[in-house]
Amino acid sequence: MLEERSAGAIVFRRINGVRNYLLLKYPSGYWEFPKGNVEPGESPIDAARREVMEETGLRVRFIEGFERRITYYYRKGGQLVRKEVTFFLAEAPGGEVRVSWEHQGYKWAPYEEALRDVGFENSRKVLMDAEDFLKRLEGPGVLDYYLGRRGVAPGRGPPRISASSWAVC
Repeated sequence: MLEERSAGAIVFRRINGVRNYLLLKYPSGYWEFPKGNVEPGESPIDAARREVMEETGLRVRFIEGFERRITYYYRKGGQLVRKEVTFFLAEAPGGEVRVSWEHQGYKWAPYEEALRDVGFENSRKVLMDAEDFLKRLEGPGVLDYYLGRRGVAPGRGPPRISASSWAVC
């Protein structure tokens, strides 16, 4: 059996105060997150960073503490292939999406729409995990604090999350 490793990112951004997720449209018509093969000698997070840049033109901030793996099987030239994809969570604070030749389009979708439109059940599960992860961190200033955009929220000490579980990569 052949084995392949890929990496990608669940990319989000706030649009009019609502968290939206980036979906790319593949030629076969399904919507999915930016991802691609891990090159020899490359770490999964470096591969995810490279793939997001190649497929969207976006520079993103990875949020430490979120990493999910999915595994699936498919046939390639008559051979069974086991594919493992590692997903990370990343914020796109700005920039315009420039879709690569591999895709037919893109959209920023609120959570419920993204959940409905993502093409595969295992990817939907990763999206649900990402949304839950971000909701746990939505206290006043928590996400901004860990992304270095503001100091500690007024009237609060540092969040109760350990610094080792959150960092910008």
